[in-house]
Amino acid sequence: MKKILFLGTIYFVLLGILVGCGGDKEEPTLTRVMPAEIAGTPLEKAISKAILDENYYNYADGEAEGEGHTVLNTVTTDETTVVYALTTYGEYGFQNGVFTKISGTGVIPAKMTFEKEDEDYILMDFEMPEDGSGYMESIKRIFPSDLQDKVTKLSDADYKACLAQEFEYAKAYLKEIGRNAEVKDQVDFKLPDTNAEVGNELIDLYHEYPYWIGTEEKVEHGVRYVYETSWEGKGNGDGTITYKKYKYDNKEVIEEYVIEINGENMTYLKGDARVSRNENFIAKEVRLGNTVEVDLDGDGKNEKVFYSLDDFKINDISYKKDIETLVYEDNPDEYSYIIVDLDKSDNQKEIVLKSEGPSDDPSAHIFTYKNGLVKLGGLPAFVSYHNSFDGKGNIYADVRLNILQTWFAPETWSLKNNEIVRNTDHIYYPRPWPVTLKVDLPVYKDMNSKETTTIKPQKVTITQTDNKQFCYLEAEDGSKGWFKVNGYSELPDLDNAHAWDAFDGLLYAD
Repeated sequence: MKKILFLGTIYFVLLGILVGCGGDKEEPTLTRVMPAEIAGTPLEKAISKAILDENYYNYADGEAEGEGHTVLNTVTTDETTVVYALTTYGEYGFQNGVFTKISGTGVIPAKMTFEKEDEDYILMDFEMPEDGSGYMESIKRIFPSDLQDKVTKLSDADYKACLAQEFEYAKAYLKEIGRNAEVKDQVDFKLPDTNAEVGNELIDLYHEYPYWIGTEEKVEHGVRYVYETSWEGKGNGDGTITYKKYKYDNKEVIEEYVIEINGENMTYLKGDARVSRNENFIAKEVRLGNTVEVDLDGDGKNEKVFYSLDDFKINDISYKKDIETLVYEDNPDEYSYIIVDLDKSDNQKEIVLKSEGPSDDPSAHIFTYKNGLVKLGGLPAFVSYHNSFDGKGNIYADVRLNILQTWFAPETWSLKNNEIVRNTDHIYYPRPWPVTLKVDLPVYKDMNSKETTTIKPQKVTITQTDNKQFCYLEAEDGSKGWFKVNGYSELPDLDNAHAWDAFDGLLYAD
């Protein structure tokens, strides 16, 4: 995790709206489709996994991830193997029908230190140069002198070599989902010809849609949707813009907005008007070390909130001891916290403090203020100011599931009677997970069935789970069903064999 240092204290004022800006990302769900050409030796596999893991939380989530690397030198001793490499990382998704790199890195030099256990390489440390003024000093500290010139004079050829490896991951994923598509590192966009002010407001109102003329695909609860933006211009910034969401497979329209634009005026021809989030505050990210003024308790007077890695204050009163165990001892987020209006029908606003956990297991802790700090609850998930809150008391985030493997699925929490309550009794829809079934597996038609049928070894995709005892899979030959899981990964219908003995391709994080 890159450390960011803020010097001094910057004050913002919240008058219904927080002033400031910052990036965010929903907690991603990994799709680890490892191309055979890249998998290679145990060390090569370890290098690939290290790069994927290091970038896990840092970029906008796509459907699949990929990495590229060029090893510059390897130094092996009796205890460790140190790898110096040029690395890249990319998240891939469909834009305008092209499977493209929607976020990620250019070439970043890195030093990886591994310990060997039997035939496996265990990552002990991953170092990258610091940003900004500390860059050259960190280069000299991390890399031996004979490599420093190379890692500071990166070329387009270095990027293309790594990008080609990223593309192999993307192509492998496309093969797994049975989709033919072009793979590129970027797509050329054409923008609606509106005036700047209207264009910015539309991006704010319809942030889930492409800001360009074209399409973007998203998989939600196991269903693939297309988000489409179209524009009919009339000149001088006037025209008609259409936002349409529909199912990829049958084109069924889920929602549609048609808006006529004349100068700075917008007339809705189809769909209900949306209220700008800038005029109707829900949530805002605040950088650590900054102070904001916000009316937390609805008494018409602003409270002054300050949070850093050293202290947490409201109106100059320290509440550090109140959050010591919850936040400070749980690997606190070093970048930001969130001010949010969870439920716009009440008068209070809330503070969200984030932690990354001892092994990158993120959590969020939510507080309000009523003559002192009041804890509302927490959730074991990464939350984003951008799209985790709806202003109606609901919180949306991906949560780590409790059975079978390391994977994530969307979950909902609600604010009820000043307490954060998790909505748990439902089916979870993680990102469809392609694996290879190695044994005959008994499956049930539904979770109440007692009779089973058998699915033979073949490629299958795990698409649903109750996160308690059952997971649902769909096989390449068209067969499907629920299989039982005891505890975390034991399969009772296979004499309690572990899931990794029945499937190839499951993911188990440290």
